[in-house]
Amino acid sequence: MKLAPVIAQLQGIPGIKTVEDVFTLADLATVQVALPALFVVPAARTAGQTQEGSGLIDVETTVTFDVVILVNAAATRGKNRDELETISEAVTKRLLGFTPGPEFRPFIPVSARLLGAAGGRVSWVQRFRTVTHERKVG
Repeated sequence: MKLAPVIAQLQGIPGIKTVEDVFTLADLATVQVALPALFVVPAARTAGQTQEGSGLIDVETTVTFDVVILVNAAATRGKNRDELETISEAVTKRLLGFTPGPEFRPFIPVSARLLGAAGGRVSWVQRFRTVTHERKVG
């Protein structure tokens, strides 16, 4: 699944200063990003039910991806204790039912959890799932 439609869907959430992909997240030690930030990260592709016959192969594929929320702990401490939850709810509202293309079913939330709290940053990860079909004829 291409990440660009998901990133575009998340842009414009009030208060979010950065929406990027996994490559920017991986480079946080050398790249400055404005916080709070969202990072879209591919998580897995899992083949499910397969149908074969008459030269057709049809594989139902579950695609999961994560949205990592990164906030500045010092900017939040004692001021907006609900910032993480507010952002998390906004991400869910933006992605619940969204489809990045006609070949995908609507996104559904799967799970959410604390990813880490260190270096003056708190990170939270939300996992979403969609399903598509991969087909080959002949």
